Amino acid sequence: MTSLLLVEMREAIMDGRYAPGTLLRQETVAEEFGVSRVPVRQVLLALSSEGLVNLQPRRGAVVAGFSEAEIADLFDLRALLETKLLAASLPNLGPDDFAELQDINTAYGNAIAGAEKQRFGELNAKFHLTLYRGTDRPKSIQIVSGLLQSSNHYTRVELIRHDDMMRAHAEHEAVLDHCRSGDIDGAVAALRSHICDVQKGANRYGVSAATQKDD
Repeated sequence: MTSLLLVEMREAIMDGRYAPGTLLRQETVAEEFGVSRVPVRQVLLALSSEGLVNLQPRRGAVVAGFSEAEIADLFDLRALLETKLLAASLPNLGPDDFAELQDINTAYGNAIAGAEKQRFGELNAKFHLTLYRGTDRPKSIQIVSGLLQSSNHYTRVELIRHDDMMRAHAEHEAVLDHCRSGDIDGAVAALRSHICDVQKGANRYGVSAATQKDD
């Protein structure tokens, strides 16, 4: 029961049914899902560990939002680490890697066309991390993986507009084109531009702590 409830509540947050700032009262959630408060309490703790929920003293569980400063911090770190990883990785990537990257981005485009929202973040992270498989920097990869998971909160909740998603898909193609031609500087510049564009989108929709509300 707890694992199923975790999946359902995670999807509700990622799909925007629970907007950032929403107060998740245990009794209300339990009634909505037809469960007792015990699994709800366990699930809220799990969601807190994933960064999707903030547990606030004397208030309870609140769906996480991000301030403009937090958005800047997240994407500045991504730009710094991912461009370095790509520059180090690209000389070690070959035709099989590029073919896999193309397959991933094609699947990403198909997911956008089919409005398969649950796959957006998964395929986006897979594309980025595959770009960096030519490096031997496990700690950096681990950090970037966490940053991509945080970015997925925007991809699923805020940047769900079709135009934004199609732009991201096209920017992936541009990065891949530079990679195929062995143009490290061009690939790095295209990746930095892509991350910057996603940050701009996140800023358009960012939710500060001041906007948090009771439900």
